[in-house]
This record gives sequence, structure tokens and C-alpha cells, in this order.
Amino acid sequence: FKLTPAHLRAILALSQHYCVSNVTHTLVIGGEALTTELLLAIRAKLPLCRWINEYGPTETTVGSSTFVIDHSTSDEVLLRHNDVPIGLANDNVTLLVVDQFDQPAAVNMRGELLIAGPIVSPGYINQTELNSTSFITLQLPSQQGEKVTKRFYRTGDIALWQADETGAAGYLRYCGRKDQQIKLRGFRVDLAAIEQLLQELPEVADCAVTVDSKQQTLAAHIVYHQHEKPLAVNTIKSHLSHYLAPYMIPAHCYAIAVMPLTKNGKVDKARLIADARSCLQPTRTTHSKQAQTPLQQYLLQLFSEILLTTHIGLDDNFFDLGGHSLLAIRLIGKIR
Repeated sequence: FKLTPAHLRAILALSQHYCVSNVTHTLVIGGEALTTELLLAIRAKLPLCRWINEYGPTETTVGSSTFVIDHSTSDEVLLRHNDVPIGLANDNVTLLVVDQFDQPAAVNMRGELLIAGPIVSPGYINQTELNSTSFITLQLPSQQGEKVTKRFYRTGDIALWQADETGAAGYLRYCGRKDQQIKLRGFRVDLAAIEQLLQELPEVADCAVTVDSKQQTLAAHIVYHQHEKPLAVNTIKSHLSHYLAPYMIPAHCYAIAVMPLTKNGKVDKARLIADARSCLQPTRTTHSKQAQTPLQQYLLQLFSEILLTTHIGLDDNFFDLGGHSLLAIRLIGKIR
């Protein structure tokens, strides 16, 4: 069977009610990053299964690299990192991690992953400009010392070669999308890094971080483990503040029952953003006093217009409700 990590979570939930420990299938996982926590949890429920973490985009006929996990793979090996490696190149495939100058990146150094081989698509139909940016020809040294020209596909994915015990390149690790590294109010923000830190909270079963381009704010959408109560916003922000700069901490935190998926089984971030915009009451930190005077009512109305929420009290913190320096300037302008 071939599944996405989202499908695995559904199987994990189902296993709470049915005995599935005698299943002996080989399960191929792909489509999204596979976390070590999820693999170990589902592996404990399906101890006889063989797992293959497969990586590859559509433009390279999908499967380009694999990492096999069977009964001989110890939990200790997997626990070295928060994510499961995407392994080694399949037969007749060349995987190259390059820096910003399209030069091979050193071991343990992040860069864009390029793929070459007969699996690479000839290109997009009637998309000349896109083809010129998505496919590139590079000269690489061969084992005989001669230069070999190869045509690569730019995946847009960030990866690195994890060093083995000798310091040489071991397995390939997926580190997120280039388009997951966005600019927010002039700062570079890595959405995947925020999601990874949220996953470290024991109460969190799944999460996604989205960007509201209009408000220039981040939002965390969190699915909690069964029987776990949603964490207070202050608790979440306190955890993130130990590792992240203030501008990388989500302004809003939404507790959701299930992660919405696209038809391909991937997280539907567009749906998350739409649902968040229709929800005028994100998780609150305190019970605040309501306006008592006409002036207070007028000021709270201005706050509501700027922050796009109707649930604001006198004791609420502007920044905890999603405010930032740019919105503060707009607010001051309205007050004046």
C-alpha cells in the first residue's frame, strides 16, 4: 500500500478500537515529511509491517529515493532526528544538494535538492518560461575524473546529506520546502521549523502553520491527541519563545478536530486559512473586562477593525491577539 502521513494518523486512530498487530503488509509512505514520532507510534501498532519512506515529485515520475525501515531498524537509529530520512537514490537516479550558486553543498549543509536521470520529465507542455527555471543543465565530475553533463530538475525542496560515523555522506534528509521559507514583515520565517517545534509538545498530535498575507501574521492550527485539552496560548508561545524570535511565534492558535486534506492526502492549508478567517474568536488567554465608557467602546471598536476580531476586552494584549508593529501604526493612525 502507498499512503501519506495523514493516512497513517487515521490508521493510528483506528488502531485504538481494532486489533491490527498481525498485519504484515509493506507500506510505502510519501507525499509529505514523515516524523519519527508518527512512525514509532504506528510501528508499535503494526510491528510486523515493513515501511518504506519514499521521496519524489511528480516531475521525476515520483519515486526518486527510499529509506527502508524493517524489524532490523532500531528505534535508537530513528530517534537520532525528529524526521525519518528519505534515504538514498533509486537506481539510475542522481540526487544533488546545491547551494545558492548551484554548487554541491557540503555534508550536513542544507541546500536545494536537484534530481537527474531518465525519470526526469521532458518539461511542462507549453510552459517555456517555467521550464527554463525548473530544469537546469550542470557539469559534474565523474569517477574517471572527466566532466559529465546532466539535466536536473529543481525540486524546490530543501535537503541535506546526513554525515555517517565516518563523516561521509550517509542518508538524505528532507528539511522542508523553499516556499515554506517566507518573508513576513521583512523577516525570513521558516514555517516548517515552527511546525516541528509545535510537534514536540506531547499534547499535539498534528499541526500546521499558515500565513495570513493580508494581516501579515502567522497562525498555528493544532490537532490534539484524544482526551487532551487544548493548551493555553501562553503555554504554546512560551514553548516557542525558547527557540524562536518573536516574529516567528504565531499570533493565533486554533484547536481543530481534524486536519483538512486535499484530494492527494496532503494538508489543505488554503482550507485552514479560510476557516481561520471565518473564525472571529481564536483561543483566548484570559477573560477580559468589557468596555464601560463610550471612549473605551470606541477604542475597542478600532482594535476590532485592525485585528479582525470582535472578541476584545480591556485587559487583552494587542500583540497577543495578533497585533504587530505594522498593525500598531495603522491603529495609531485611526486613533489620531
